[in-house]
Amino acid sequence: MDFYITDRKYNLLAIATAGGDGPLVIGADTDTEMVPQSVGRTYAGTIYFTSEQLALVTTAGTTGNYMLYQDDRGRYVFMTIMEATLDPLAGTLDFAAENGGIDLINETVGSYTASKAMPIADYINRFTADSGFEIGVNELTGQARTLKWESEEETALARVESVATQFDAELDFRFELTGTQVVKRYIDIYHHIGADTGQRLEVNTHINKIVTTSSIYDLYTSVFAIGGTPEGKDTPINLKGYKWSDPDGRYSLGADGYLRDTVAVQLWSRTLSNANPNPNDHHINRVRTYEAITQATLLQSALADLKQYNHAAVNYEVALVDLPDSVMVGDTVHLVDEEQGLNLSARLLQLETSYSGGTRTATFGDYLIEASQIDPALQDLADQIKRIPKSVQYYPWVRYADDDQGTGLSALPAGKAYMAVVYGDTSVPSDEPADYAGKWVKVVGPAGKDGNDGESGEAGKDGRTPYFHKAYANSMAGLDFSTTDATDKAYLGTYSDFAQADSTDPASYKWQLVKGEKGDPGKDGKDGKDGAENVPVMTVGPAYPASPKSGDIHWLTDAKGIVTGYYLYDGTTWSPKSVDASTIAAETFVGKTFQGMHFIGSDFTNSYELVPEDVGAEGDPTYIYHSGTLAMKDGKLEAHDSIYKADKTTLTDQIAMAYDPTQGLMMQTFDATGKKEQYYMAMSPAAGSMIMRTPDHIGSLDAGYLEQLNGAGKLLWSGGYYMTGTQIITPSVPLNKCLNGWVLLWSYYNSGAQADSDWNTTIINKNWAAAHSGTGIVTPLSTASGSVRTQKYLFVTNTTLKGYTSGSGGNGSGDAAKFVLREVYAF
Repeated sequence: MDFYITDRKYNLLAIATAGGDGPLVIGADTDTEMVPQSVGRTYAGTIYFTSEQLALVTTAGTTGNYMLYQDDRGRYVFMTIMEATLDPLAGTLDFAAENGGIDLINETVGSYTASKAMPIADYINRFTADSGFEIGVNELTGQARTLKWESEEETALARVESVATQFDAELDFRFELTGTQVVKRYIDIYHHIGADTGQRLEVNTHINKIVTTSSIYDLYTSVFAIGGTPEGKDTPINLKGYKWSDPDGRYSLGADGYLRDTVAVQLWSRTLSNANPNPNDHHINRVRTYEAITQATLLQSALADLKQYNHAAVNYEVALVDLPDSVMVGDTVHLVDEEQGLNLSARLLQLETSYSGGTRTATFGDYLIEASQIDPALQDLADQIKRIPKSVQYYPWVRYADDDQGTGLSALPAGKAYMAVVYGDTSVPSDEPADYAGKWVKVVGPAGKDGNDGESGEAGKDGRTPYFHKAYANSMAGLDFSTTDATDKAYLGTYSDFAQADSTDPASYKWQLVKGEKGDPGKDGKDGKDGAENVPVMTVGPAYPASPKSGDIHWLTDAKGIVTGYYLYDGTTWSPKSVDASTIAAETFVGKTFQGMHFIGSDFTNSYELVPEDVGAEGDPTYIYHSGTLAMKDGKLEAHDSIYKADKTTLTDQIAMAYDPTQGLMMQTFDATGKKEQYYMAMSPAAGSMIMRTPDHIGSLDAGYLEQLNGAGKLLWSGGYYMTGTQIITPSVPLNKCLNGWVLLWSYYNSGAQADSDWNTTIINKNWAAAHSGTGIVTPLSTASGSVRTQKYLFVTNTTLKGYTSGSGGNGSGDAAKFVLREVYAF
C-alpha cells in the first residue's frame, strides 16, 4: 500500500510503501480505527531508508506534513504527522499521525454557555470554526439542547467529542481527495456508526474460541443516590420525598429515598430459601454519588445504574482467526459457538491494521446474548409483574370445579368442566369457592370440539368479544407445550385477548405452577381387611373406577394405547404420577431397544454375533461371520469386532476401538498375520484443536488450519495484467493464510487479446513473506513450442504482487509483453 507524503500546500514530497517494495518502506505500522471516537483515527509506524535517502526523509518526515492514502476498505484517509523521531545511523524515522490534525488537536477553546437550545451542528461549527471542516451527514437535525462547558482551556477536538457525547451521537471524519489535494473535509454526525449486515463469525471457522467470564462483585438490587449541592443550598440532594412511579411496576422509589428493584431482590435477597422462594425485602444496597442537582436527573442516573448492576456482569473474550473484509468498524456481527450453545451479537469497537505485516486485530464490545438480553429468571419475574396492577404484588390463582358454583373445587383439571383464574395477594392459592365467585368459565365444551380455540366471554361496550386462552407445559419457558393436553403437565398458562384462536407461542401465556412438590408424609392409614377385596385394582380408560380403594391405580394411554402416566388413589384423592424408572422393577431386559437412554454408574458388556442379511446362507463362499463385544471398563469404552470366513474359524480381520479421556479415540486393526496399526484422535479444548497421531506421525487440526484446507483451490484474483511497475494486485487471502501458498496462472497474449493457451504457472511458497518480503522473484515463461522464451519480475509481500517497471527489460516490453497474469489461486 502506498502512502503519499505532502507538505502543507499538498506538494508531493515522497511516496512510502507498506507491505511492498518502494524507495521508502514502512514497517511495524498500525492503523487504529475505533468507535465512537472515530475522529481520533491514528496511524503510526517506521519508515526505513538508506544513507542516500536521508535528505529526502528529513524533508518528508517533518511534523505537520500530511500523509494521504486509501485504506484497504477503500476509504480516503488524510493524516497529519504529529510526532517524528529521526535516527540517521539506524536509517529509521518513527512517526505518529492523526486524522484530527493540528487544526483541531492544537487549537483550544474556552468556556461556553448556550443561551438557548441549539442543534448539534451549531455547536460543532462554533468549535471548529476556521479549521476547514464542515458538516457532512447529519442524522440529528431535529434535536436541540442547551449545553454548558466551564473549562477555560480544552482542545477543539475534545470539545467536539464532548458535544457528541451529550447528544448521544457518534462522529466520523471523511475526506474528498483529487490526486494529492484534499478538496473537502467533513465531520459526519450519526446516531450510530456501522450497521448489522447479518455477518456470522463462527467458532472453528472465523473464531478459535469464545471465553465467557461472569462476576457479581458490582451487583446490587437497591441504591441510595446522593447528588450535588444546588446553588444556595448547604447539603447535597437525595431522592427522599420525590414522587415517581415506574410504568412497568418493577422499580420502586420509597419515601426513604431508596430506589429498589422488586424483581432482582427475589433472586438475590439474603432471605431467599425454599421456605421463602419469592422474598421482597433484604436488598443488596449501594450508596452512589452523582453530579445531578435536581431530583429528576438524579433519579434517571440512579435508575440507569441500577438497571446495569442488578444482574451478574458477563464478558466475552473472542480469539479471532480472520475478519471478513466486509466488516467495518462500528458494524454489528453475530458470534456463534454451537458447542456452548452461545449466540451473541457484538459491535466491532476497534480495528488495528498492519499493512506491512498483513494482519488485523479486532476488539469487540457491546455484547448481547441474542436469545435473551437479561437473566431468563429475571425476565420471567419481570414479565409477571408487568401484566398485573402496579401498587400491590399479586399472584394468579387457578382452580377447577364441576360447575359455576365451585362444586368439587380442585387444583387439578382432570374430570372438571369449569376453570377460574383470579389474582390474590399471596403465592398460595385459596381453596375457598367463594374467592372464585363470578370467575368460572366452562372449559369442557360439547362433544366434537377440538379445544384449540379460547372460550368467548361477553361482548364489551365496543362490541368486541373477549376470549380466554389456556395452555399446559412443564416449565415457564413452555417445555412440552400444549393447548389441549394437560396430562402430567406441571404448569398452566393463561391469557385473554379478542382473537378466538389459541396462540401457539408459549411467551403469550402467563404461567403458574399448579403441580407442587411432594408433600410431607401423611398419617398411617387404618389396616385393611384381608382378602381379595383389599387388593389394589388397576384400570385403564377415561373413566375412573367407582368406589375406589386406597392403592388403586388408573392408567392413562394415548390414541395408540401406549401408557403415558397414571393416577394413584390414596384413599381420598387421585394423585397424578409419571412412568419413570421407579415404576419399573425388573432386573433383566432381553431383546429390548432403548432410545434416548442415559446409563450412569455401572460398566456394561454386550456380546454379539452378526450375520448380515444380504451376504448369502451359511456355507456360501460369500458368507461372513462377525463376533464381538462392547464394554465399559475402568472409565473407557471398548469395542472389539472379529470378522471370520465361512468356516467361522478362519480370522480375516480384527478391529478394536477404545475411548480414553486422556488419549481420545484409539483404533487398532489386525489382519490374519497379526500385523497391526494404531491411530489416536484427541480433542484439545484449551488449544481449540484436534490432535491425531499414529506410531510414525502426529499432527493437529485447528480453526485456522481448517480455514486453509477449505480455501485450497480458491480463486483469489482474476484479470489480465502485464504486471508493470504501476500494477499492484491484492489477492483476497494473504499468502500466510493459505495452506501452502499462491499459484499464479499466466497465459499467452497475442494481437491485443488474451489467449486460453500456452498456460504457465508460478508457485510462491507461503513462507516467502516471512523470509523475503518485498524482494523480487524471477518467473520464467515459455510457449509450448519454445518459440517465445521470456521472464517476468515480481515483488512479493504477504498481501500484494507488484510488477516491474516498464521499458527495456520490463514486464510490459519485448517478449515479456506476450504473457499476462490471468489468475491467482490458493493452494
